[in-house]
Amino acid sequence: MSMRTNFDEHLLGTLEYRVPDLLVEAVKRIEREKFDVVIDLGCGTGLCGEKFQAMAGILIGVDLAPRMIREGKAAGDL
Repeated sequence: MSMRTNFDEHLLGTLEYRVPDLLVEAVKRIEREKFDVVIDLGCGTGLCGEKFQAMAGILIGVDLAPRMIREGKAAGDL
C-alpha cells in the first residue's frame, strides 16, 4: 500500500472523492472475485489500483499527466 500524499488527502478528505469505492461496488455486482488483468487508465496516484489490487492477477496503471506521475513517485508507487 502506498504512502498518502497531500494530493490524496485532499481528494479523499476535502473533496470526498469516492470513485474507487464506487467502481469496486459496481464490479462486485457481477459476482466475480478475480481478474487476470486489471488496467487503471488515468491512474493518478493509484487510489483505484489499491482498491482493485486484491482482485487483479496483474494490475497495470497508466497515466500521462506529468503531475500525476510525480505524485505517484512521491507516494512510492513507481
